Amino acid sequence: MTQRIPSNLQPLLDTYGQLLARTSFADDVHGIYLIGSLSLGAYEEQTSDIDFLTVLTRELNEEERGELAELHTSLHAQHHLAAKMDGMYVCLSDLGRQNEEMRPYCYAHEGVFHSAGYWDINNVTWWLLKHRAINITGPESATLPFQVTEEDLLATMSYNLNGYWSRRIREMEQLDLDAVPERLMRMETADAVLTLCRITYTLREREVISKLAALHDALRSAEPRWHPLLRETQFIRERSAERVPERSEFASTKEYATVACDFIRSIIDADQRAEEGGR
Repeated sequence: MTQRIPSNLQPLLDTYGQLLARTSFADDVHGIYLIGSLSLGAYEEQTSDIDFLTVLTRELNEEERGELAELHTSLHAQHHLAAKMDGMYVCLSDLGRQNEEMRPYCYAHEGVFHSAGYWDINNVTWWLLKHRAINITGPESATLPFQVTEEDLLATMSYNLNGYWSRRIREMEQLDLDAVPERLMRMETADAVLTLCRITYTLREREVISKLAALHDALRSAEPRWHPLLRETQFIRERSAERVPERSEFASTKEYATVACDFIRSIIDADQRAEEGGR
């Protein structure tokens, strides 16, 4: 499936595979898979991470975890995009499990390698691995020995919406927006809107698509009162990729963030009403 990998990433991924092949545990690498925006056909160099999941046949010992740390240091020295490699090293026997069911694993995030801990494991991770992953080495991801159902996917999205985002929206509504740097407020608000668009799409369509594709869907399906917010979010996302000139649908960033809170609250309230009505 290398045709789904942007050509500028291929040297980085080739080097990563070569470095893994030189480790003392190379024979215990079951497969390397790309997930996230790459697997959804939505990778953008300026805004996207390079999400990967490397499957091992066994847990690594302390010395081998040290080898992995050196591998990532070497990768960073050779490729500037290596800092965008976000991913996990998971045992074959742990596929399909949740963080609380697993022993600490190695992972890389925002350019930092962690030899033991917990990161982005949930049913969305497993769904992408099972149904959308790009296979770098090892067996096709669809044949990996675990199952994840649509119900698992929807339960995770609903939990995120009614758990994390219910708490987050309360924090956002109580935030003193005048004390938040404007650029940070705009970027974090845009990411929240994009995430909620994707959650809404998945709950409705039982499918995972990129955040930007979900935003485009929302522009077609959402109530007209939200269209300025969604267009502004699209502009912010595109500006971050340096594709369009500066402009705004709102008089201030504070107004944009306030309307975004109303949008997120409306999605949570609608989902709770749907739950009460048995969907």
